[in-house]
Amino acid sequence: MGKQMSEEMKRIDAIRRRNEVLLRMAITHLFDVGWKNITPGSVEATIEYIRKEERKDKAMGRIAVMTADFQVDLMQTCLELKQFSPVTLLVYVSNYLRFYE
Repeated sequence: MGKQMSEEMKRIDAIRRRNEVLLRMAITHLFDVGWKNITPGSVEATIEYIRKEERKDKAMGRIAVMTADFQVDLMQTCLELKQFSPVTLLVYVSNYLRFYE
């Protein structure tokens, strides 16, 4: 990454280095669901729902496409990304994320 990163950009980049797919999905989810709708309470309620569905799936022998742990990580990453402004996140995406065709 040729450009000098600000501290905020470095913090976002640390999330990317942890799991880039998760970062990309969390950014998409944040903008899809809406910045104001992602709150600690809504994330906690969603995590409870995910775990409840996981128990139902196991009881019925179903295998989910996306594991419950990954879904929980996704919600927690959304909450983590929400600490940045939408503009900061968009600047990071435009300057530091590669898009594949």
